[in-house]
Amino acid sequence: MSEQDNNSFDFDYWMNLAKDDPSAFDEQRTNEVKTLIESAPEHMHRRLYGLQWRIDMEVKKGKNPMDSCLRVYRMMLDSIYGEKGLLEALTQMSETTASRETQKQPGGEIVDFSVHKLRISDNGKNESV
Repeated sequence: MSEQDNNSFDFDYWMNLAKDDPSAFDEQRTNEVKTLIESAPEHMHRRLYGLQWRIDMEVKKGKNPMDSCLRVYRMMLDSIYGEKGLLEALTQMSETTASRETQKQPGGEIVDFSVHKLRISDNGKNESV
């Protein structure tokens, strides 16, 4: 995370912080999320902050940590399998691509230029050999 190598995640550190000092955990988690969102392209910030707000609201609604986890899990599954989810978008894209490939393309004669040689005649005109 920001105080560590960006490619590592120390689960034990975060678990102990959440257990020993929940308010410090929340503050540090919020800072890490903000840092991550700010590192994304600027045109994505509003959407990412909105998504994080939705996640935070689901966590708040949870009766306990396990319920909060399940709420976020269901939210993730819905974004994949639900209406207008990732799976539907990929299926629609695949069907569109397949239908374009099956549409008849206009035909035409393919001319092999390698067999046509030009020579310049005595009168300066190009003639096919």
